[in-house]
Amino acid sequence: RALSYDYLWTEVRVKGGAYGAGFQTTRTGSMRFYSYRDPHLDETLGRFRSAGAWLEAFEPEEDQMDGYVVSTVASLDAPLKPREIARRQDGRFFARVSEEEHAKTRTEAVATRAADLHPLASNVAEAAAQNLVCVFGNKEIIESSHADLKVIDLLNEK
Repeated sequence: RALSYDYLWTEVRVKGGAYGAGFQTTRTGSMRFYSYRDPHLDETLGRFRSAGAWLEAFEPEEDQMDGYVVSTVASLDAPLKPREIARRQDGRFFARVSEEEHAKTRTEAVATRAADLHPLASNVAEAAAQNLVCVFGNKEIIESSHADLKVIDLLNEK
């Protein structure tokens, strides 16, 4: 949440002009950065690569950190419609996540402090350094990027 709503929001959305940006992780350890409707691809990729250093230096005020914790816990237990409840239950079932494990995740999230995030900075930096990039968007922006991306026309608009 801190990476998405603090660092990436400021750097990619406000300064970079993208409509949105964020960072997500999965229980299995996969990580991904994303932005959308982003006019500055190279700058955004650079900001993704700088996210680990930002996280390592992250020292929010206590009330700011509390907001990230509340937001995280709310996402774990948000009220859902029946269809969404079934989807969440299916996901937990197939991922073999027990109710006890979910409760443990919630407890750990509630207890999280900024210092608990600092050791994760190297993982974030390592993931970004792998430079595994997929871009859907404006052909001219992609072609003008220095990211050495191969353009594949998915809409057959050559």
